[in-house]
Amino acid sequence: MLRADATHVGSAGGCALAYGTTTSKFADVIAEQLAQIEEGVFLFLLILITVTCFTTELVSNVATVSIFGAVTASTAVMAGHDPVQCSLAVTFAASFAFMLPMATAPNMVGYSTGKISLGFMAKNGFAVNIVCIIIGTCWMAFVAPSVLQQGGYWNLPIPKANEQVTNSSSICT
Repeated sequence: MLRADATHVGSAGGCALAYGTTTSKFADVIAEQLAQIEEGVFLFLLILITVTCFTTELVSNVATVSIFGAVTASTAVMAGHDPVQCSLAVTFAASFAFMLPMATAPNMVGYSTGKISLGFMAKNGFAVNIVCIIIGTCWMAFVAPSVLQQGGYWNLPIPKANEQVTNSSSICT
């Protein structure tokens, strides 16, 4: 009998969601809304990291980065922010999944022991998510710029605001 691995099924479903998000132009709607935030890079990063963090609770990390990575760089350029900094923020935040068993394999392993309730995971995971959002936003806003400058990443080519960023969902195909 053929047995489906839950990780592969979850990743495939997440990749399908990422593909649908980009082909339906829903990703463009998200990009347009995010580009209108004019309160500075800190608030922009806070929103990106928060949305990514809570999306990755329900969708695989790869699919989350595929969904948001496809629009983050061009949105950052439209908003006048550094696309590398914003793309890295989304990538890091995709790992902030601590609330639900389906968020990551370690969460599922802990939950499957039967010793940890869903309520316990959700309550404590939410608190950890908030701490990670705060630390991640502060790090990406204040520390990452100097680290990226030292690494020479500031010289990477910047996409034009209306140019389609290379298809980051190709990992799913």
